[in-house]
Parts: sequence; C-alpha cells; structure tokens
Amino acid sequence: MSGIEVAGLVLGAFPVAIWALEQYRDVARLMGFWFEIRLEYQRSSNELKFHRLSFLRNLKRLLLPLVSDDTQLQRLINEPGGSLWKDPDIQKALEARLQDSYELYLEILGEMQRVMQEVNQELAVDSDVVQEKIHEDEGSKMRGPGTSRIRRAFDRSNRGYQVFRVKFSMGQPTRTRLFGELQTYNDRLDKLLATSDIASDLEETRQKQLLTQSKTATTTMSKFWNSADKLYRAVLGAWSCICREHHCARLILQHRAPNDKDFHL
Repeated sequence: MSGIEVAGLVLGAFPVAIWALEQYRDVARLMGFWFEIRLEYQRSSNELKFHRLSFLRNLKRLLLPLVSDDTQLQRLINEPGGSLWKDPDIQKALEARLQDSYELYLEILGEMQRVMQEVNQELAVDSDVVQEKIHEDEGSKMRGPGTSRIRRAFDRSNRGYQVFRVKFSMGQPTRTRLFGELQTYNDRLDKLLATSDIASDLEETRQKQLLTQSKTATTTMSKFWNSADKLYRAVLGAWSCICREHHCARLILQHRAPNDKDFHL
C-alpha cells in the first residue's frame, strides 16, 4: 500500500472513532448513567477532535505542494477512501517531496493507523442489541419501540448493563495511552515535514545562488567582450595613418603557448 493511501486510511479512521464515542453518549443518556461518564466522555471527545485536527493540518501541509488546485485538495480531505488517494502521480510527487524521509514517514503513518484501529476497538459498543438499534436508527436519536428493547437488555440487575456501564470508565487508562501515542506520532510528523521543508528551501536557495553566480559570470564576460570589441573597433578606426607601424599598443593579445612565460608591460 502506498504512503498516500495509508494517509487516507488514517484520516478516515477519525470520524469512525468520533461516531463510536457518540454512540456511548447516546446509550448512556438513555440508560441513565450519563453523568457517571460525562467528564471522561468530554475529555475523550476533545482529545479525538484535537488529534484529528493536528493530523489534518499535517496532511494539508504535506499535500499542498502535491496537488494542482483547491478542488483536488478538498476531494482528498472529504473522501479519505476515494480513488484520488490511489493516484500514482500524487504518490510520485509525495516521494519526491519527502526524498530520504519517505520511509520514516511510512513508518509513522503505519503506527498511527495501528493506534486508530486500537482506538476504534476500544470505543466499539459491544452489545448486539445496541448495535442492532444503532444500525436501525443510524443518524437519529434512539426512541420508540427500540428503547424498551434496550432497557430490557440493560436492566440494572443485568450483567450486560453492568459491563456496558463500567467499560467506558475502566477504559480510561487505555484511551489515555492511545491518545498519548497519537500526540507523539503527530509531533513526529510535524517535525519530519518541518525538516523536509527546511532542507528543500535550502536546496532551492542554493540552486538560485548557483544560477545567480552563473548569470553574473556570464554577464561579466559579456561586458568584457563588448568592451574589448569597442576598443578594437576604436583602435582600428583611428589607425588609418601611414605610420601605423610606429603606434604599437602592446596589448599582448598575441597567441601564447602554455609554456611561454614571457610577459612585458
């Protein structure tokens, strides 16, 4: 799988995690233990949104030099699993942009993909009844006949209710660890892109300096040739008398062999 495809998979994993977290909130409100998990829910929600924004900014920084226009960039962001993420031209541009940092970039993205898979597993709502209801009412609040089914399945004396109630709270250390890993890998991506950009800017500056030096040398030589030509024409124009053999200027323009060290002023 190419580096640009992995980036799209990581980007697409964040909305899934946020959606799963929202399902916890909806079920907790329905079952009456929302206030038990409210603070931890809000913290987890903020963490997910923050790390998604950090990754998105790193991704834009990576993609902006690679895509031709804003429309193409928006397609990539809005369609994480879309065909544009498999574009070989973008992949080649990515490799050219990162150069010797490309392999490290792949490793970091691979770790981020692993972490997001663990996050989504941690946030998964395991109850079959809840999953069934979520799929039936996806995108809407849980209400109507399905509500009583969930309440029966999660009676306070029911083991399923107790497991579901404590799972989110007990998962706090795991989520904290995973969010810490996301922070680490986002920071590494940021530093990797920053150093790549600095190296690219330095190389571009160097090339411009070399080009400027070349142009300066060419301009100087051209001016010398022009001056020499003007001098030659001036001397040639003035040298019209019959005693020209007595007006030797000794410009030392005669051809010299490499070993000839004779020099006169």
